[in-house]
Amino acid sequence: MTKGAFNLQLMGRWGNNLFQVAFALAYCQRHDLEPRIEGDWIGEEIFGLKLGRFGERFHDRLRNEDSLDPNGEADVEFRGYCQNQKSLIYTRSEAREWFKIIQPYKDLLADHLRGLPVVLWHYRDGDFKGYGYPVVGLRSFINATKELVPGCESCGIVSDEIPGKDPFLPDTMSFLPDFYRLMNAPILFRSNSSFSYWAAVLGDNNVVFAPIIEGLEGGREHDRVPFVVGNRPRISMHDFCTDLHLEP
Repeated sequence: MTKGAFNLQLMGRWGNNLFQVAFALAYCQRHDLEPRIEGDWIGEEIFGLKLGRFGERFHDRLRNEDSLDPNGEADVEFRGYCQNQKSLIYTRSEAREWFKIIQPYKDLLADHLRGLPVVLWHYRDGDFKGYGYPVVGLRSFINATKELVPGCESCGIVSDEIPGKDPFLPDTMSFLPDFYRLMNAPILFRSNSSFSYWAAVLGDNNVVFAPIIEGLEGGREHDRVPFVVGNRPRISMHDFCTDLHLEP
């Protein structure tokens, strides 16, 4: 029997939610607490997770990564993006165990892997410019591939501009085919996005390359963004974000 609950207020969409739920699960596991969320989260169905629910608001005990007592504070309401080193209180192995796509969805998604290229780029534009984030341009992906994977002619793109939908999935899971393709790309060039960051964490890519966005002007597309091997560079220049060194 647990000694209390950890009440997570989810923010953002899929990739952001994975950061938050991973932190909550690790915190609860470490301190013998029940993880609860407000409302529903589609990841419960995709991964076969069962999270509790909370209805009472705990605004008098609202916490984020900086104000939470690391010794196991319970019965608080937590709200934070958890995209910093301090929040990585879990390992990649633990995250991959929590966030396993259940077999019925894996079977359904298998068709989306046919003809998967050797190199897959995650081009993230959409609302990025409007929010003032730098956009890693297609020219950057092309140039980086020529430099880092010389001679490769099997390249493809995943983009929120042209999502790969599946007629057998509900609208709430419309992102899942693209996410699964990124997870399974032999070589993944991710963007400065939580979406492809988590595809790299949960996937079986042979190699992951990530862009360095330090010093890039927000709100515009950049054609000369450098890439490095690994999934560590920060995904945003917000003060609450850092490079992310996730232990195996």
